[in-house]
Formats: sequence, C-alpha cells, structure tokens
Amino acid sequence: MSARGGAFTYRIIKALNNNSLLALDSDHHEVILIGKGLGFGRKNGERLEDTHDAKIYTLTNDGNNSALQKINSINPIFIEIAVQIISEAEKNSRTSIKIFCCPWPTILPWL
Repeated sequence: MSARGGAFTYRIIKALNNNSLLALDSDHHEVILIGKGLGFGRKNGERLEDTHDAKIYTLTNDGNNSALQKINSINPIFIEIAVQIISEAEKNSRTSIKIFCCPWPTILPWL
C-alpha cells in the first residue's frame, strides 16, 4: 500500500466503517480512503469527489487476491490503527511513508 493524494473521482466498492472506504479511482485502481466520517452513510457504487482531507492508499496486486478479499480478511480497527501509526511517524520524521500491501494471513497467521 502506498499513500498518495490528488484530485480523483472515486467509485465506492465498500464502506469499511465510518472512517474508511474501499474504492476505485478514475484509473480503475483499488484504493483505501481514510478520513473522519468518510464512510458514514456511503453506499456501494456511489461516486465521491471531495477527498481533500482523506488519506489515500493505493493497493498493490499480488496476483492472488483482489483488494476486497484482502480488506475483508482484516479487522477495520487494524486499518485505523495502522493509519494512526503512519500519521504519527510522518509527523515525527517530516517525510511521506510508503507502505506496500502484503498477504497478511501468511505473515500474521493468527489474524
């Protein structure tokens, strides 16, 4: 997963919780959008344009699973915790941190 920003239109695939969404960007790449209240009341297929306050993470494809399959295997609280850790690390280091998504169950079998 890598964080990025920019002006894109997104189509929601799934609201993960009140603060995060799985979506497709205008280039048809799967992304996770995280921001306060961003997922609240959102419906699958809905279009979203105003994401200026959101953290946007692009999912890398390992060829075996779609992003939706990967995300469904992770408890949303872990995603929020990871974003908070990344945000604190970026604040303290004054740099952007790139993270690449991996097949979590093979690394953390207890999840």
